[in-house]
Amino acid sequence: MTYTIHSMLLEKFENRLKSFQRKFAKYGDGNLVYTVSEPYIYEYDSESETSIKAFDGREVIDITVEGEYKIKDYEFVASLQFDSESGRNIVSGCNVLEMFLTRCECDHCKTARARIRTIILRKDDEYIQVGNSCVKDYLGVNIERYASYLSFWKDLEEIAEDNKILITSARPAYLVEDVLLETAWRVARCGYVSKERAWEMDVDSTSSAVWNALHTHIKQEYTEEHKNAVKTVVEFVNNQEEDFGYVSNLKSLINNKYVTNKNFGLLVSSFGYYAAEMRKVAKQKADEVTANSKWIKSVGDKIKFVAQPVQIYSMETQWGYSYMYRFVIDGNELIWKTGTWLDTDIEYEVSGTIKAHNEYRGKKQTELTRCRVKEIARKFEDKKETSTDVPEWWNMI
Repeated sequence: MTYTIHSMLLEKFENRLKSFQRKFAKYGDGNLVYTVSEPYIYEYDSESETSIKAFDGREVIDITVEGEYKIKDYEFVASLQFDSESGRNIVSGCNVLEMFLTRCECDHCKTARARIRTIILRKDDEYIQVGNSCVKDYLGVNIERYASYLSFWKDLEEIAEDNKILITSARPAYLVEDVLLETAWRVARCGYVSKERAWEMDVDSTSSAVWNALHTHIKQEYTEEHKNAVKTVVEFVNNQEEDFGYVSNLKSLINNKYVTNKNFGLLVSSFGYYAAEMRKVAKQKADEVTANSKWIKSVGDKIKFVAQPVQIYSMETQWGYSYMYRFVIDGNELIWKTGTWLDTDIEYEVSGTIKAHNEYRGKKQTELTRCRVKEIARKFEDKKETSTDVPEWWNMI
């Protein structure tokens, strides 16, 4: 493809081209093709949609270039960001080998220095760690992209790449203790709301609510219950096995003193992780309780009960989101498939009709239809006493 650039940028292009030619000779597959025209004065054509007015009367050149090189057969696995406070890497992407949790070297250039950001790549069963500046050699570099980049500069006054001064500012940091306490306060009031669930409900996620709260001058009063909740989550995370991914990231962050914006949401998600694990435990207990589940009433009968739902699944359909909830009544399992979202943190008074008697993996289930639900106040809202034990309301997250 041909790109038109200011003639003053030719030196930039040729310098990049020399570097590209060396790499292409080593890693390239195919032919490197490029031509550079003689400089000429650009004439703007108002009737042409592709004509560039900013170039009118300027000396320009046309560059035609094609060619790409890469070290073959490597694929991206994960990106790592070194957290100096914990001395460990924060992993984004797939889980990595244990050795990469604390390693910050580049296997490509072999330069002996620690890096803040590195990339893990895989070729068959081989894993390597490379710096940000080297990863392009593995994932592919196209000289045409650089020519395209140069063509975006329309005004010479904007071209200051070589002499550009990079102005940086300090990254905001928050006390981990403050973030966790505010999260506990929010979860106690509203339950944990993930970003996905927040989008469905059109409300703020817990992470967003906590971030907003820490940027106001209004201070919440944290009780012993909130402090015990934080202690519960921290101990729970620290007791989990390393997975060299998400859990390992939480272990790094939750024991730090400070957290930055980049990892703010990840730290807050420790409460969601705990809640999800508690739901797994609750599901296992429910399975044990309903092991001898029996059908309730007869098909077509009306039924009314109070129970807390457990969400079995949610999925998006052409009519919107669909959910399946399970209720347990006297050791018997009731199932309701609906488009209505229910808060699994609270109990409901449910009125409905018996739709069918089914069996799932040998367990008898009573399926409901045309249900109406009425919220019952959260159990923990009326709790006055404090305790060093795990807060009762955690069982309802």
